[in-house]
Amino acid sequence: MPPFPPALSEAELVELRDHAVDWALANGLVVRTAGQPLHSPAQAQPAATHAPFALFPSPFPRASYEDATKLQPLFNLLVDKIANDHAFLKDVMESLSEVDDFVAKLYDIYKIVSAKGVAQPITMGLLRSDYLLHAPTNASAEAKAVIQQVELNTIASSFSSLSNRAADLHRYDMCIERGAGHGGNH
Repeated sequence: MPPFPPALSEAELVELRDHAVDWALANGLVVRTAGQPLHSPAQAQPAATHAPFALFPSPFPRASYEDATKLQPLFNLLVDKIANDHAFLKDVMESLSEVDDFVAKLYDIYKIVSAKGVAQPITMGLLRSDYLLHAPTNASAEAKAVIQQVELNTIASSFSSLSNRAADLHRYDMCIERGAGHGGNH
């Protein structure tokens, strides 16, 4: 198996980056440029740019991935229970609303919707959990890195639709890199 990520010269990295940016723009791995109006008659800057991406995928141990997939349904259930515990939400959100304007606006929306009553009994949560691998600094060479959840997003899940595009980009990058003679004959 070739080393990963591959050892590339500065010129090769720049070329691969440029190909990756072109691929991202041509294949919908894009986000709107901040500050651009939706319908600007004379656009001084592009209305979209490539979404942030890593040039190479990050290897992730299968066992840690499987641990995360086993944990996620439990976190989903916890979020669902909290979202439906109105007394708990009132207690927490009222005090948070006093110190956080964003939370206050969310809580105002929650109160308006709650006052109108449930329009339908079916709900869906789009959640994004972020995990990092943690290896203790004083651990032996045999010590296994473990996953640690750094956050669970119930609002900032918008880039989830780009994950397939990012995986496609990494496959494209590997084809380009291999074609340049750095990773074999694939």
